[in-house]
Amino acid sequence: MVMGRAVASGRRGALVESRGQQATTSTMAGSASRRTTLAQRTRASGEGLRSAFMPVLAGRSPPLAPCYLPSPPMAQLNPLYDLMLMLDTAAPEEQRQKILSDAETLISRGGEIVNKQDWGVRTMAFEIRHKTDAEYHLLQFHGSAELLATLHRTLRITDGIVRFRIIKLAPGTPAAPEQRPDRPAAEAEPTAY
Repeated sequence: MVMGRAVASGRRGALVESRGQQATTSTMAGSASRRTTLAQRTRASGEGLRSAFMPVLAGRSPPLAPCYLPSPPMAQLNPLYDLMLMLDTAAPEEQRQKILSDAETLISRGGEIVNKQDWGVRTMAFEIRHKTDAEYHLLQFHGSAELLATLHRTLRITDGIVRFRIIKLAPGTPAAPEQRPDRPAAEAEPTAY
């Protein structure tokens, strides 16, 4: 092929004057000797590139490390969960007991209750739906994902629950605090002067 002459595509092979560009033919496209290499595409030459990124040991490049990652740690089979129930003190006692027994029954069907504590009526840090106090209950249990979904759906639509939280405990978390002894009435209510 003569420099300055190239076959224009779409012109039925007519010779068209070019300005130094060379058209690619089918024989040139497949030729491996004409393809550019990494050293040609970068500013640094092959030896400069190798020395900049990989140290040369005893006159040769180090072997490549295997390209695999260790498997991720397996999920814990039976994690421990905390269920904190805050029941409405304005609800009748029978309704609160039924809510608590229903939650225990649900957990027993799909898991195992490890610890159950009744923390009694406490004043909340802030009002929730214009309520200032709630009856607190803590249930610690082992269970599956299906149990969590069922428990969450059931507790969300149950009347008489001010708030609830299901928390997955990390391994090594200290045990739940023991129940506090009931304080005498004189200590529970501060006196106003």
